[in-house]
Amino acid sequence: MDARLTSTAILGVLALGYLALRRANDDVELRARAVGLPIIAAINVPMTTSRAVVAHAAPGATLLDRTVNSRSTAASLTLLLSFVAFSLAYAWCFVRATASR
Repeated sequence: MDARLTSTAILGVLALGYLALRRANDDVELRARAVGLPIIAAINVPMTTSRAVVAHAAPGATLLDRTVNSRSTAASLTLLLSFVAFSLAYAWCFVRATASR
């Protein structure tokens, strides 16, 4: 398995664990103890990005590494459409949440 995928999965598990710990209890002191997970995740982020740079430069690069710089027009349009759609969805949710107060 690719090291970048594994470290990205670890970041996702840490994020979900943090959210679960924050919502698990109403006691402020117990919820404050969950602050350790974002610190561990912050340490894991540079390791994940450095693995991507090292893996891209390696002679036995995987298929994912070879396609990183060859972004097609269709992929760029999909990325732009996704960005616009999620930005509009966020704006709508933000307006709905602030208007009800």
